[in-house]
Amino acid sequence: MENKRFEHIITRYLKGKATPEEEAELLQAIHASKEWEAAFRKRTAEWNPLEETEADPETDRKWNRIASIITPSESQSQTEEAPVISLISTSSRRIWFSIAAVVLLLLVSGVTVYFLNQGRKTGTGNAEWQTIIAAQEDRSILLPDGSSVYLRENSELSYPEVFASSIREVKIKGEAFFEVTPNSEQPFIVDASGLSVKVLGTSFSVQTSDQGNEISVILVEGKVSLNNAHEKELVQLHPNQKADYFVNDEHYTVTEVDSERLTSWRKGIIFYDNASLDEIVRLIEQTYKVSLMYTRPENDDQRFSGAFLKTQKLETVLQQTNKLTGTNLILIQ
Repeated sequence: MENKRFEHIITRYLKGKATPEEEAELLQAIHASKEWEAAFRKRTAEWNPLEETEADPETDRKWNRIASIITPSESQSQTEEAPVISLISTSSRRIWFSIAAVVLLLLVSGVTVYFLNQGRKTGTGNAEWQTIIAAQEDRSILLPDGSSVYLRENSELSYPEVFASSIREVKIKGEAFFEVTPNSEQPFIVDASGLSVKVLGTSFSVQTSDQGNEISVILVEGKVSLNNAHEKELVQLHPNQKADYFVNDEHYTVTEVDSERLTSWRKGIIFYDNASLDEIVRLIEQTYKVSLMYTRPENDDQRFSGAFLKTQKLETVLQQTNKLTGTNLILIQ
């Protein structure tokens, strides 16, 4: 794919205007070349929708409505419904959008945290713990020390409002990616119910199985040590290593992996490498919250590698998967 073509498609994709064919072309380029994959990550990280906003009467009306809610005029406060007049310029509209987004985020976050704290707080020492649940979609969380957590859907993260002076401890159920703020005086510990991950400052992911008997840790950068429930150090991981720990028999394995691809879900890209048909179907079902049925191919032990974007339509993903695997995935209504 040429640079000009790539830039055209990714811009349409980020604006939500890409066709299924363009999404498929973009996905093929990302999967075929690490250069295009890196360019995609960079472009999405730099994307600022405010700079791409186009002026139109309907958008002006919406921005003015937001402005009128935040700073109502004297006449508006005296009436139930005052007419909205479009007087905001394009640059001003962007400023109002930023203010409105922050206000709405604060309102929503405040209400969410309030109810979570009321229903899920438990006292530990002098600090109260709160639990954040990513029920239907991935969530980004900023911890008290400035560390970032990308919590995958159907996962839970618990942490204190204020970290203790000696350690920074959090608890995870499900899957999360951590970018930890370095602090050699205050180690960061992730409790995964049977395994703890100790770090000073690094990027990694932790995943627990539904049954809680298997825990996976993938290290992107830095160094982490894995400790069992008896606080015995099992192994230290290095970048691009994955550890699978089996709680019941306290056994673990370490393999070399492409850590960026395996943690790409936080960027909206779902990769699968050397996966069985059953594993691919389960991944699609979990991502789109659907049930699928299919006929098994004659060669049932085949393994496949591929990817899809979380924003792609289910129909497009099914077509691509059918072509790749030679089967026929059918949506169960």
